[in-house]
Formats: sequence, structure tokens, C-alpha cells
Amino acid sequence: MLGASVALSVVIFGALWLKTDALFFRLLLGIGLGYALTRGFLGFAGSVNRAYNGGSTKLMIVLMFMFVVTAIINAGFLLNSELSHYDLWINPINLGLMVGGLMFGFGMTFSSCCASGVMTDLVTDLPRAGITLVFFGMGVYLGLPLQSSLPMITDTLVSSSSFAGKGVFMPDLFGNGLYAYLGAILLTIFFASIVIYLSKKYESKRRASGTFYGVDTEIEQEKWLKLKKQNQLNLLNYSLVKLTRNYL
Repeated sequence: MLGASVALSVVIFGALWLKTDALFFRLLLGIGLGYALTRGFLGFAGSVNRAYNGGSTKLMIVLMFMFVVTAIINAGFLLNSELSHYDLWINPINLGLMVGGLMFGFGMTFSSCCASGVMTDLVTDLPRAGITLVFFGMGVYLGLPLQSSLPMITDTLVSSSSFAGKGVFMPDLFGNGLYAYLGAILLTIFFASIVIYLSKKYESKRRASGTFYGVDTEIEQEKWLKLKKQNQLNLLNYSLVKLTRNYL
């Protein structure tokens, strides 16, 4: 009841106080995504943690589908729109990004959650998730001033700054208009397919080597599905026997 009251209050106050309908729409999208992540008890870093600790790559595969769907939705918003209205944040892929990505990855591995995982872990493991939230915020606000001034970030041997806007916006790789966004979607699907293929190969290898331990929630789901199928089969057999007896 408390959670429902807070969610309803956020929607009501957002509708009354937010200056534009676009902001209110983004609020609704954020609430929907947060609710889905909380109910699904997942975070983006959790996909890697589950794969490493238990061998399960189901979450990683689901996230790839989520990225593809998000890319399609974004293309629908951006197509035939003025991109300056969205204030897109497009940065080059360079050494600074690679080092920062590794630092982020190690940190999230140690804490077993990232920004999205904090939402689910705050209620189950407050000290760890709380520490993650504090230092995650510090990393963002301390790192933002550095990313525009450090030479290793702004000017490195490994950089995509030759692209327009000094960043990688995939529709730029395919020209303009519909075909640009269609090409970007297909490229996103291609990258996601590679991750899905490698994920399945990795899980199969863990199963074959006897090091697949699974995840508690996924194991419970599999047991429930097997039990459901068995009950459906038993009900079908009972119905067939009863029908046969009535016919005879």
C-alpha cells in the first residue's frame, strides 16, 4: 500500500508540476522501467554476475532483446524529428571510455549491482547497495568535469573523434532519413546477436564442464514451469480417460 501510494503521488504531482508533457511522459517511462526492473529483480550488471557466478546467461539474453526494442523505440522518436530538441549526448569511443568502462565493471562486480541493481538490492542488502549508490554518485559528479579536460579522454590514439560530432551516432554511418535509422537498428541487432550467441556458447560450456550452478530464482521458475506442464498433462490425461469412458 505504501509503494502504491508513493507511485500514485509521483504521477499526480508530476502531472501538476512538470512544465511540459514531454517531461511527464519521460516520468511515466521511468516509473514503468523502474517497476519492471524491481519486479524482475534484475540489474544490468547482474547479467555478468549471474553468468560468472552461476553460469546462467538468461538475464544477459533478455537484456539484449531489451536493447534492441529500445533502439527501435528510439528510432521511432528520432525519425523526422529535430535532433537538437533531444539534446543527445554523443561522445567519442576512446581510451578514456575503455578505462572507465573497466573501472565501472570491476566496481559493479565487487558490489554485485549497478545503478539499476541498487533499486532491487536496497531492500535486500542495504549496506552494500547503499555504499554502491554513494560512490556511484561520486564517480558521476567527480568524473564529469574530468572527461572534458583530461588529454587521455579528449585526445588519445584510440579514438573515434573523426566521426561527425566527435562521437559515434550509428545512424550517421548509414546516411540520412529512414535508411539511416533502419541501418542503425540492424547493426544493433547484429551486435546483440553476437552477445546472445556467445552467451549461449558460454552457458553450454559451463553445463558441459559441470560448473553450472544456476540462479535460485531461475531454478524456482524452472521447477514451477515443469510442475505446471505436468499438471496440465495430468489434467489432459484425466479428461481423455473420462471422455473415453463416457463414449464407451
